[in-house]
Amino acid sequence: MSSLEFRVHVPSLLLGGAALLGLGSLYPGPAPQTTVDALTTGNGDWRNIVRVEEDFPYQVPEGKALVVQSVGFTGDQLLTFAYYVTLDVDGEVKLLLDPTTGANRIQPGWVVESGSRLTVKMQGEDLTAYAFGYLVDL
Repeated sequence: MSSLEFRVHVPSLLLGGAALLGLGSLYPGPAPQTTVDALTTGNGDWRNIVRVEEDFPYQVPEGKALVVQSVGFTGDQLLTFAYYVTLDVDGEVKLLLDPTTGANRIQPGWVVESGSRLTVKMQGEDLTAYAFGYLVDL
């Protein structure tokens, strides 16, 4: 019975691995694209990202729609899980995020139409709520 002997040339292994990583970084992968009903984002441009902070209502520009992705808050309180956040559109509560019930997530594709005004409000006094989203062309 014969035995096989393998030897690894470490510099070649490192050089080959680096070359593969370099070639892999040249492939951009699939183009990022998120569809919301008939609305489609463009190229994921960072200038389309919007953060709406409590006490600073946001007017959606004409010819655009705001797709709200998430809500968060900042503050010094430790027990923040029991406070709710509302998203008002043109003065009417359109979405209530209540962590104590099942209504605690934004459904994908939640859109604020062109020309509408979005206001974020939070129950906690020492907390500041905000909403993140992105603008799409109509």
